[in-house]
Amino acid sequence: GAIQPLELPIEPSQRVILDPLRLYSNDKSSDVSEPSASLPFLPRPQHLDGSLAGDRGFDPFNLASNPTTLLKYRNSELKHARLAMLAAVGWPLAELFHNHLAESWNLPTALNVYDRVPSVLNGGLGNVSPIFWIAAVASAALVETLSGAVGEIQSANLGFDPLRLFQNGRERFMEESELFNGRLAMLAITGFAIQEWFTGNSVVDAIPVFFKPLNIVMEQILASGGATSV
Repeated sequence: GAIQPLELPIEPSQRVILDPLRLYSNDKSSDVSEPSASLPFLPRPQHLDGSLAGDRGFDPFNLASNPTTLLKYRNSELKHARLAMLAAVGWPLAELFHNHLAESWNLPTALNVYDRVPSVLNGGLGNVSPIFWIAAVASAALVETLSGAVGEIQSANLGFDPLRLFQNGRERFMEESELFNGRLAMLAITGFAIQEWFTGNSVVDAIPVFFKPLNIVMEQILASGGATSV
């Protein structure tokens, strides 16, 4: 009486591999054993072969399931990255200079309590002039119209290079620099919004060392009791 297994052995050819995210391709030419550069414990997604700038094999949910979808997501990422870089600069600048400019031009201030920028989490978007929203939507529509027809995969290169940085073989370096800085900016602007909502304080006052001169930073630390007298 040796103990017999309840299930019969399964031949390798009969084994079924569940792959709901379609991370593994039936194409034998693709090397599914190659790890992702960003997630080494996962295989590299099929269409992220390193040919695109900024490609580090990060697609754990297989959103870019085919080359066309991949290009669409890349264009979407690039547009959001460019907007985020502008927002990451404009957010603290608004908190630093908006009140002074509004007072100089006799205009109402649009900042919230404690000089926080209006946002979805902070509120106060109703204080922004409708003229701004009209201008923003019109500018975005104009850029989209000039970028290509509806449904067409738009080119990421809009011909804006006044300093001629995309010369002398620097195209790949500049494309990756733009993407990496844009991804960091998307994280930063998300952090700005969450931090101000959670702490109730403006970014420039919460971490003034990044946005204000050192003497003002020291004054704020002393005023808040951050330093003790000897």
